[in-house]
Amino acid sequence: MRKVLKRSYQVLFLLLFCVVVVRAAMSMFEQSKAATVVLLPFLAFVFLYLPGKLAAREIPYKKHWIVIQCISVLVMLTEMCVMELKLSWDWIYVIRAAYQNALGLDASENFRYFASYSNNRFWLACLIYFFKVVHKIFPFLTELRQYKWVSMLLSGFMTQATLWLIYQTARELFSEKKAFLTGLLAMLFLPFYLYAKHAYTDVPAMFCTAIILFSYAKLKRGQDGKRRIFFLVLIGLAAGFGFKVKATVAIPLIAIFIEELLTTRKAGRFLSGILIVGAMVALMVFCANFLTRRAVVISDEMVDRYEFPVTHWIMMGLRGNGGYNLKDVERTMNCETYAKRVEMNMRVIRKRLKRMGPAGLLEHIFFDKMDYTWGRSCLAGDYYGTKHPFVASILWHFLSVEGKGHWVTIIFTWPYYILILLGILASAFKALRKKAAEASVFDMGRLTILGLTLFLFIWECNSRYLLCIAPIMIVCSAQGLFEIEAQTRRLLGKVRKNA
Repeated sequence: MRKVLKRSYQVLFLLLFCVVVVRAAMSMFEQSKAATVVLLPFLAFVFLYLPGKLAAREIPYKKHWIVIQCISVLVMLTEMCVMELKLSWDWIYVIRAAYQNALGLDASENFRYFASYSNNRFWLACLIYFFKVVHKIFPFLTELRQYKWVSMLLSGFMTQATLWLIYQTARELFSEKKAFLTGLLAMLFLPFYLYAKHAYTDVPAMFCTAIILFSYAKLKRGQDGKRRIFFLVLIGLAAGFGFKVKATVAIPLIAIFIEELLTTRKAGRFLSGILIVGAMVALMVFCANFLTRRAVVISDEMVDRYEFPVTHWIMMGLRGNGGYNLKDVERTMNCETYAKRVEMNMRVIRKRLKRMGPAGLLEHIFFDKMDYTWGRSCLAGDYYGTKHPFVASILWHFLSVEGKGHWVTIIFTWPYYILILLGILASAFKALRKKAAEASVFDMGRLTILGLTLFLFIWECNSRYLLCIAPIMIVCSAQGLFEIEAQTRRLLGKVRKNA
């Protein structure tokens, strides 16, 4: 029964991700004909030319990784300086409110926003405590822009820590050479740099996912005793913290539960792991709620008057491209109580579902929503990560969707993004025959990607939401890319032998 269930979700993922790759390729063709032309030569370079060059020489990969990460840090800091942005969208409310609270200023202008969006309250509390510590150490920092920079450095640190964890996870799963190449695959993925300057919920959620992935990889390498307990605790704490920052961090945890349920043969080991992780999640959520109530004081009256129910995001997901919609936000805000907002949302949801019908709903999901989720080669970082710059520099013109040179950038980003997706797809094919213990890590990764994709079919969607699972995407893609390279090498060897 377990084997049947596991094979069922593996096949489901394979079929669904085939659709994802096709839809992404269609989006590439629509957005950049030049990138479409470059795709095949780029893939030929990666799978035919590059492996031969890499096989010809061996290098001290650990030492070279340190150099590569140092270069990445410098590039990231340069991008932050040259592409410094004015505070905007939801980012402005979080940074401004944290700054005002930490320095004892009037923060009442932000109350309505955080009364409406309860999902951002915990991250606001984290930044308030962080800014208070910074102000205690550096009392001469008193300006909002200075604290924006403090938050940018924090976000950049978490991004670099994520890249380091991706590399360390790869070292648990692959050889040193393949781990180095996996890290390099992550280092060259532009969204990491575009989002690094935003200390918003996406980056800490991504960091928590990277911790969960690394800890699970460690566990699957056979950790016992205190080390096993340590990594189980780490998974629970990261999952609990990440869940309070961004609810989608719960998906990797659910994926681990399903994978362990289907593969662990010792009931005692399974139950002890679940109890330890569950206890840590509960502890972290309890502490997060306690700290949030102390730092972010919003009355029950304001919550009833302004808080958005979960039905709001489901309602938005059924309109247009399935993403953020200002008219739907205004519609929800105009209702006077929480109960009336739920009632209105449900009425609109039923109306939209009835108008679409089954065929229209499928078209909306697989064309509109899938394009808006998977059809952005920078995970929308070239929009969110470039909004409202202080100076429209040359670099901004290349990286921003509004820049004159953006068409040049996506000639690179689209083939690279398609390469990552093809790697994930290849890993799904490999999953149908891979039996090694470390396969559970990749199965957990694909379950996470499947879970988030299905969740965004129902919820408001956005390519930015994929950043949360970017570490998992990179590691799964690396496995698939190594498999493609190995199969290509075998095929070429047979061709040469028969020639």
